[in-house]
Amino acid sequence: KSSLLVRYTDDTFSENYISTIGVDFKFKTFRLDGKGLKLQIWDTAGQERFRTITNAYYKGADAIVIVYDTTCQSSFEEIEKSWIDDIHKHAGKNTTVLLIGNKSDLPNKAVITERAQTYAKEKLML
Repeated sequence: KSSLLVRYTDDTFSENYISTIGVDFKFKTFRLDGKGLKLQIWDTAGQERFRTITNAYYKGADAIVIVYDTTCQSSFEEIEKSWIDDIHKHAGKNTTVLLIGNKSDLPNKAVITERAQTYAKEKLML
């Protein structure tokens, strides 16, 4: 997740990242329809021990991006098992949720794209 965020905000990539502890954030500024916009994007820890911290950041979010590792079945199963329920419990009703499969450039896919697409559609995610 962190490498995806840094790539989007800073247009750089490194294969070596340290896991996020708690939360981190970055800004992305751009123009859309002639208006200047500034996104504040929060990178929350994915580990279970940080779940209570993560839940606090759902409240007031306009959008939530859920990222899973396409080469790791358990990362997708965690979304199915608990992440989506936490989001529905703590985020606003009008919060947009986007599901992204990360590391899709690597071999050995463990999560079939169609499965993720079907799940996203069932849970009203983009």
